[in-house]
Amino acid sequence: MQWSGNPRRGAPVTGDRRDDEGYAGPTVDVLAATVGLGFVTYPLARSVLSLLGGPLPAGLVTGVVAVGGAYPFVAGPWSLATLGDYVLVWTAWVVALAAVALAVAMLAGGLTPVLAQATQVLLFSLAHLGALVAVGVCGVAPTGRS
Repeated sequence: MQWSGNPRRGAPVTGDRRDDEGYAGPTVDVLAATVGLGFVTYPLARSVLSLLGGPLPAGLVTGVVAVGGAYPFVAGPWSLATLGDYVLVWTAWVVALAAVALAVAMLAGGLTPVLAQATQVLLFSLAHLGALVAVGVCGVAPTGRS
């Protein structure tokens, strides 16, 4: 059976998402999910790799994680609205934790470079944990769309 491209003309409907919206919608979804995941992945990847002295550049690790992680937001059960909520809550956590870390560093008279890198890893890890709990468990939705 040949697909004519228009389900309204009596052609068979395959159930595929592309039947009605073409390729533009899913492509934008992949790009949005990749950018969102890259935004929250890069700082932690950069901090961990610099602390460990890893041979991989943070951009490469971020790209692999962001592109690979975009699948559940496009074809899976997760929504882009939830990812948007996660990015907003994560950003708020980073700002709050950075302010606390800055205050502690100022009171302690500064930090050594290794301790500063370890603090960055801890800060970004705690931000991910806080955003996961807020959005995933408690249902916080700053965009109101989740």
